[in-house]
Amino acid sequence: MKYLIWLFFSVMVLGGFSGREIHQTGAEAGLTHASQNLTLVILASALAMFIVVGAQVLRKEPKYGRWAITFMALGCTYFVSGGISALVYAGTFTPGSLLHLAVGTGSFFGLLGAWFVYRRRHLN
Repeated sequence: MKYLIWLFFSVMVLGGFSGREIHQTGAEAGLTHASQNLTLVILASALAMFIVVGAQVLRKEPKYGRWAITFMALGCTYFVSGGISALVYAGTFTPGSLLHLAVGTGSFFGLLGAWFVYRRRHLN
């Protein structure tokens, strides 16, 4: 369990150091349309995460669901910390930072829903 905490901390720090690159990539890509559809991005990433992790959670063996939740939580952590870091680097809300925050937040909500299904199915 201790290595898992260090892994999450490392991914969070890695996302924190990626803020400058996320901001520059978002500025060069011209993501102005993405900031207009943040609600759709949050809902789509939540639904996608719930479907992907939910398929693993519904398997008979609980370890596959646990692995999927753990690895996808690392991805959510990276997107949220990278989005926050890009937001701090830019000093204002930019489309790149908002898009990363939206994907990370939506994925987190989808993962939370899959975790509730996992608890109901395997921990009762």
